[in-house]
Amino acid sequence: MPKETQIGGSNYRFRKTYWTSLLRAKDKKASGYQSAINYLIATYWKPVYFYIRRKGYDVETAKDLTQSFFTIFLEKEYIKSVDRAKGKFRTFILAALNHFLSKEREYLNAKKRGGSKILQSLDFAKAETEIRYEPADKETPEKILTRAWAQSILEQALANLKNEFDVQRQRI
Repeated sequence: MPKETQIGGSNYRFRKTYWTSLLRAKDKKASGYQSAINYLIATYWKPVYFYIRRKGYDVETAKDLTQSFFTIFLEKEYIKSVDRAKGKFRTFILAALNHFLSKEREYLNAKKRGGSKILQSLDFAKAETEIRYEPADKETPEKILTRAWAQSILEQALANLKNEFDVQRQRI
């Protein structure tokens, strides 16, 4: 098993939250703002790190994700959304962390030009030869497109019916 990081101390459990520190961390102009931010990171770095590790990430990736999480948490000033009346800070930070990890998974799973989606070929040369309705009859492009779309739907439905008929006929 890889050796765990020493960053963030040894306390891997969420400790009691001191709301006075969190309130100071919400206001950049407050005296003690920087010490409140330092307290926040020192208190929650290791529990966040271990939470990420338990999600299956290796040591180095977990360290990187923890660092990224706190960077985004502070840059986007998520701390301003914290409200003692809405519940525990631990719950808030875990919800923010799960959202962050979800976005990271989406980003990591995305592939260049479309992610995991199936790309459809746009064959413009073929489309030009298959145009069935020329605008010579003064119809609007919208009507021509709607008619072509409806015709393609009908053709697909007829093909599906033919296939279904053939299957039924083979059963008899």
